[in-house]
Amino acid sequence: MIANKAAIPLRLALEEIQEKIKSILEQETLPEGYLQDVETVIRGDRARPKPATPVIWLFTNSVSPEGKTLGLTQDNGFSITLSVVYKNDDPSKGFSMASDIALRAREVILRDRKLGLDYVSDIKDINTTLSNPAMANGNLYNAEWMFSVKFTSKN
Repeated sequence: MIANKAAIPLRLALEEIQEKIKSILEQETLPEGYLQDVETVIRGDRARPKPATPVIWLFTNSVSPEGKTLGLTQDNGFSITLSVVYKNDDPSKGFSMASDIALRAREVILRDRKLGLDYVSDIKDINTTLSNPAMANGNLYNAEWMFSVKFTSKN
């Protein structure tokens, strides 16, 4: 059971969580930021054709009830995939940089496992897929981190 009992409607929580994650990552793309080499951070549902690379894409997966429904609230897990696309003509650099950016983005998000939101209780790893030959498309290289945001919503 999630200890934090602050809760907002599910539809509002999902939007706010996505925007908060995007904002946290964008702050680190500024000069002197931990992700300063990233050109674009974008939500998958609001993608522009061919964004500037390196790009961090945020794709939503599913929302699953977790634990028991307690009256007017529900504990949830919101699965999100952070996907990095890195363009480079040198395969060894492309592979390593896609993975490096994905892992640095992971570190940034995990600095505050509650995202600064009262109704979020934690972020849990699901899996990390480092860049590999199967995840290359010409001179575009990809690496991914999937995680679940644990939060409480109103029913």
